[in-house]
Amino acid sequence: SILTALEYLPRRTETDPERIKERAREKEIIKKRLERRCAEAPQVQRAIEKAVETINGHVGDPRSFDRLDELLNAQSYRLAFWRVAAEEINYRRFFDVNDLAAIRVELPEVFDAAHKLLFELVASGAVTGLRIDHPDGLYRPLEYFEKLQMRCAKALRVPLPKDGRAIYLIVEKILTGEEQLPQNWRVHGTTGYGFANQVAGVLVDHNAEGAITKIFKRFIGHSLHFGHLVYAKKRLVMRISLANEVNVLGTMVDRLSEQNRWFRDYTLEALARAVRETIACFPVYRTYLEPGKPVSEEDRAVIERAVAAAKRRNPAIEESVFNFLRDLLLFRFPENLDEEQRAAHAEFVLKFQQFTGPITAKGLEDTVFYIYNRLAALNEVGGEPQLFGLSVEAFHERNLRRQRDWPASLLATSTHDSKRSEDVRARMLA
Repeated sequence: SILTALEYLPRRTETDPERIKERAREKEIIKKRLERRCAEAPQVQRAIEKAVETINGHVGDPRSFDRLDELLNAQSYRLAFWRVAAEEINYRRFFDVNDLAAIRVELPEVFDAAHKLLFELVASGAVTGLRIDHPDGLYRPLEYFEKLQMRCAKALRVPLPKDGRAIYLIVEKILTGEEQLPQNWRVHGTTGYGFANQVAGVLVDHNAEGAITKIFKRFIGHSLHFGHLVYAKKRLVMRISLANEVNVLGTMVDRLSEQNRWFRDYTLEALARAVRETIACFPVYRTYLEPGKPVSEEDRAVIERAVAAAKRRNPAIEESVFNFLRDLLLFRFPENLDEEQRAAHAEFVLKFQQFTGPITAKGLEDTVFYIYNRLAALNEVGGEPQLFGLSVEAFHERNLRRQRDWPASLLATSTHDSKRSEDVRARMLA
């Protein structure tokens, strides 16, 4: 009867949620039945042990491991050396950490399962505020924040406020240069990384820039251009750590080019290079385009700036390849596309947006910030060490802007991401 139960077990390739639950439930029942059978009939236990010994093979006899190889090949996963993941992994990860598989929180069933405990804590009053880590990894951040606030309102048994904010919600969003937090996000502000870097900047002695730069150049033996270094290290990350993620984007855009006779002559290699070069030239962590909604002027400017920079750095690549990619990223679809093809184009844009953030973080925070050490106190997450300080006037202007737009945003001086605490940075800047 155990063999019969195994025959009727739903296949591992099932995608229907109910069949998946049935498989998970029934396999545990079968395992318990087999355990009881082994306890009742020692000969069954001995037979299993003998089979395991045979499958495990014998050192010195390579052919004896064939059965083990067959067993491993029959699994839902592939055993591989961990470095293989950089080029061949087939699931999204937290940066390049293989053990931290990403979940598709945009799916209703995944959202519900991942937030079940959270909403219970909100309903009980145990939690009164939320901090969202790495929001740039979300498939559709705007949609996620709206749904999160609606569900929190439901948990609190209150109507959703007119501003769409039922619970205090802040995000760990790294803003670059003059970049602003999207006004349509249903959040109360950021976790304060920007403020921490602005405080450090206002403590810098601007008059010392020339002397500090000269010392740094003499120490390392050559000059370093910050922008060129960021570009080079983002390319390095895409080649070494996150190669497969970029390969996926290249394959996606290649398939899209095949849908139109004007673009089908673009090769996979040319398109993949255009994707890599555009990401390497991205001036911010990511854009936030939403299918079916107008492209903001901020996002349009970011994409056009990145593509223009990629063109300048790669004159050997046909300019029209970059133009094709630019139009894709701005939702400028050919008129002859049907709904299915438009959905595929939108999927590419959403995936592209998910990947630019991790590549920027790995290239900038985890690489450049350990190389460009002109004044190490400025090398914190969200910092811009190529800018030697911040004027008092600019500091106050940013504070006024924050008070106007995000009055409930956090003001941090140190966080869990700080390489050096505020007292150490203050001493370095003194």
